[in-house]
Amino acid sequence: ILSEALGQYHPVSYSTMEGKAYLNIKMHRYERALRVYEQMLEIEEKRGVTSSVGHLTIAKLLGKMSFAYLKMHKNRAALACLKGVLANQEAALPPDDASIAQTKSFMADIKARIRKEREDKESRLQGR
Repeated sequence: ILSEALGQYHPVSYSTMEGKAYLNIKMHRYERALRVYEQMLEIEEKRGVTSSVGHLTIAKLLGKMSFAYLKMHKNRAALACLKGVLANQEAALPPDDASIAQTKSFMADIKARIRKEREDKESRLQGR
C-alpha cells in the first residue's frame, strides 16, 4: 500500500522494503527475504546504475541475498550473488579497496565448500 501511495522509488517505501527483508531474515524466512531483495534489486536496475553509489547499493543487496542463500545451504546461488557483488565493487571502488579483497576471500571459502560437497557426494556414490 505504501509503495502504491508514495511510489516504489520513494525513500520511505524503499526503506520499508529493507526493513521487511531484515525482519524476514531474523525470523528465518529466507525465501521471503529473497523475494523482497529481488524487488529492491529490480528497483535499482530500473533506476539505472550510473554512479558509484548505484553500484555499491546493488553490491549491498546482492551481498544480503548471498547471506540468505547461505543460510538455506544454497552455496552455488550464494556464489553467483557474490560474483555480482564483486563486479559492482570493481566498477565503483579502487582496485586495492579492502572490501574487494574481502569479497574475493569469501568467494574462495564458498568455492571450497562447493568442492567439498562435490567430493563428499562422489565418495558416497563410490562407497555404494
